[in-house]
Amino acid sequence: MNSVVTVALQEKVLYNYYFGYDQYRFIWFRSFDPPVTFTMYREGDDVWLRTKMLVRYPQLGNEMYTYFDSVSNNFVFTDSVLRSTEFRGNIVLDETKMLSLCDWQTFEQLLQETGYWSMKPSVDRYGFDGSRWIVEAHLKDRYWLVDRWSPENNFSRIGSYMASRSGLKFKFY
Repeated sequence: MNSVVTVALQEKVLYNYYFGYDQYRFIWFRSFDPPVTFTMYREGDDVWLRTKMLVRYPQLGNEMYTYFDSVSNNFVFTDSVLRSTEFRGNIVLDETKMLSLCDWQTFEQLLQETGYWSMKPSVDRYGFDGSRWIVEAHLKDRYWLVDRWSPENNFSRIGSYMASRSGLKFKFY
């Protein structure tokens, strides 16, 4: 489902290509609320935060065909779903706001304080009530991803900071 949501949010795949600017993305899959992404990116001294939210999780119908690719260890979705207007038409919020260079530096300091760069990418903990937090970083010289279920430790500070900079109010879980 997670790849389906990122496609519905029209999010770029970060791990395989550097887009010419540094960026961090917090993907928040919530059990009781629509999914949200927060992408903070920087070009020179200019910093932005883009927030996107779906009106609901995508409704998947019979038009979708999936298969499991053992090489990439992921599910692959066919083009019929990617072209579906119902599938892509669920974005209810898409806002970009300018942040300060100080916001960027504060966030990078937070990454250092929480030990983000040395965290294991994932741990085997999932549930039904809660939320999945994925924080990706793609800088010119490195890429990293950390995926956690309803974090209650330092890691939650990373996603909470990005969400708070959006200026929107969210219930964290």
